Amino acid sequence: MNFGILTIVVSLVFIIAGIIFFNIIKNSEKKNKVFSVFYVLSTILLGISTCYLAYLLTSDNFSFLYVVNNSSKSLPFIYKLTSIWAGHQGAFLLLLLFIQLTGFTVLFSKRENKTKIVLFIAIIQSLLLISLLIDNPFVSLTGRIPADGNGLNPILKNPWMIFHPPILYVGYAFAVIPFASV
Repeated sequence: MNFGILTIVVSLVFIIAGIIFFNIIKNSEKKNKVFSVFYVLSTILLGISTCYLAYLLTSDNFSFLYVVNNSSKSLPFIYKLTSIWAGHQGAFLLLLLFIQLTGFTVLFSKRENKTKIVLFIAIIQSLLLISLLIDNPFVSLTGRIPADGNGLNPILKNPWMIFHPPILYVGYAFAVIPFASV
C-alpha cells in the first residue's frame, strides 16, 4: 500500500470513527469535541493526499498510472498542477477535499446546529472516500515504468482549465450545506 492510498484509508477510518463515537457518546459537549477532532484529522489527511498527488505530478513520477495518463516532462509547471483535476480520479479527490473543507468551515462557525450539519457531510464523505478507494489516483505501475507520460489532453491546455474546475468544485462543495441543514 503506497502513501497516497494510506492517507485515504486513514482519512476514511477517522471519518467513520468520528461518526461512530458521535453516536456512542452520550455527553453532548464531549461528543462534539471527539467528533471535531476526528473530522479535523480526516481533513488534514485528505489535504496531504491531494498535496501528494500534486507532488507526484510536478516531480514527474511516472511510476503511477494517473501521472502517466495526465502529465509529461514537457508540460509547463502550471499545467502539471492542473493535471490534478484533469483525470476523473484526481478531480474526485479534489472535490472530496473541497467538501471536507466546507465541513471544516461549518465546524468552526458559530452556527447553532453545526455538528449535525458536519455529521451529515461526514456520512457523505465516508461513502465518497470508499468510492475513491475503489478507483483511486494512486495506482502504482508494475513492470516497466515509462520514461515520459502521455501528457495533458490537448483540449485541457487552456488557461481557463487552471481556474474553472476548482471554482466549480467549490460551488458544488458549498451546495452541500443547504442540503445538510434541512
